[in-house]
Amino acid sequence: MRKSISIQTLYHSVNGNAPEMDSKVFAKIIRYMDKEITDHELDFLFKAFDADGSGQISYPEFAKVEIFFLLNFFKRKLFNFIGFRG
Repeated sequence: MRKSISIQTLYHSVNGNAPEMDSKVFAKIIRYMDKEITDHELDFLFKAFDADGSGQISYPEFAKVEIFFLLNFFKRKLFNFIGFRG
């Protein structure tokens, strides 16, 4: 079982004190949270969270990742509970 870690701790442990992260660092963090994510999905997420289109993701932009994964987690739990196989 994986130990719980805050999104801010995860961001800074992988990115150090750098104000923004590139797509490689982003991919490392996302793969930590979701081992089955594809490269195509990673590219899509990076572009979605890079709100200003700079090619880098700041902590405020990255903080939205936590909400995204939390919502998807509950959606999967609910679908499993009701037996949805869509």
